Amino acid sequence: MVVTATAAEPYPNLRQCRVVIRGNGGPATPPVQLPTECQVAAEQVQLPPLYDFATEKRVLAEHEQRQQAATSGVTVTASSSSSTKSATKSDMFAKMKSALGI
Repeated sequence: MVVTATAAEPYPNLRQCRVVIRGNGGPATPPVQLPTECQVAAEQVQLPPLYDFATEKRVLAEHEQRQQAATSGVTVTASSSSSTKSATKSDMFAKMKSALGI
């Protein structure tokens, strides 16, 4: 079997690649039934839970919100701790300026 990537593929750098799969002379079909040892071992293995990509989805959603806010001219406020720190810094600078008479 020969597989050749085409221009419609999502990987344009692989357009010139060819994958050639050759058999080693064994049977062309899989075994009709797995050996009992394999079946028992497969039943005893506990698969980990599937990863749901919740963090990645949240980050992408926040990124999209920031992009939409930037294009619409709306300012996106930071988290409460960041905005509190910003407010504290601006208050501190205002007090310093008034104390120095600037």
